[in-house]
Amino acid sequence: MLNPIPGTKKSLSDCGHGVWSRKVICKTDPDHVKKRYVGGRHCGDPECEVCWSSWASRAADRIACRMEGFTNLQNPRYRPRHIIVSLDDNEILQIEKKSADPYDLVERFKKKILAKAALVGVIGGALILHLYRTDDSVPSWIEGQKRWEWVRDQGPGWSGHCRVRPHGHIVAFGWLSGFDEDTFSYKNAGSLASREAIMSVAYYALSHCGIMKNNVFYFGQCNSKKLVCTWQALVSKEMRCPACGDFMIYEETKDWLVPWVVMGKTMMAGYQLKSSNIEPGG
Repeated sequence: MLNPIPGTKKSLSDCGHGVWSRKVICKTDPDHVKKRYVGGRHCGDPECEVCWSSWASRAADRIACRMEGFTNLQNPRYRPRHIIVSLDDNEILQIEKKSADPYDLVERFKKKILAKAALVGVIGGALILHLYRTDDSVPSWIEGQKRWEWVRDQGPGWSGHCRVRPHGHIVAFGWLSGFDEDTFSYKNAGSLASREAIMSVAYYALSHCGIMKNNVFYFGQCNSKKLVCTWQALVSKEMRCPACGDFMIYEETKDWLVPWVVMGKTMMAGYQLKSSNIEPGG
């Protein structure tokens, strides 16, 4: 199987072009100055070496929106967790014996990972499937880079530095219990205390997932049949001063009544549950 990872394909001739910078200053203290990059064209292809990050940012924003929607319907203290569930060599071999079709293999990997997640109490969430792990050809220490960033930089030759080892990164809800280490590999990477934390985990997971038809799989109490979207809208995100937290405006305006600098759009939505069998958060 060879589902590519993001950012390993040559970009189109105009991808990333049209970017320029403008200086922005803090509304409270003009000495707080920052450079803001605006504009730019993007093709939206997750394989594009230039545009993959904007694709991942938008997808991570949608994941965070849906997970926060579920939290808000339960209890603000009922936070999701980031867990990683892996398949061992024997499980991978048994699945590969049952099918040679790439699409069917991916579906079987998903099903097995979610079955194992359910064993530790996961009731729903968002699954991002990773098909590969890096192999020994990747340098153990790379100055200024993470291992998967180095692999991505290899372009079309990225697959020569990976091995098929399916595992799932899950933004998971549920009362997580103990597990038998001899049964399967499982890691609880901790609670996600804010929407920004969910976005960060989702972006990281998407940055080196195996690209497929559906890169994000909502399951359990968070799937589209149970957690139903009632409305959604794209809302502007304002830029805040990293020093004091106030709004930033463009320096050349010199007008404090001018609207603050917008960093982009974020997804907002309303949800309702069609299932009442939800364990209360705590």
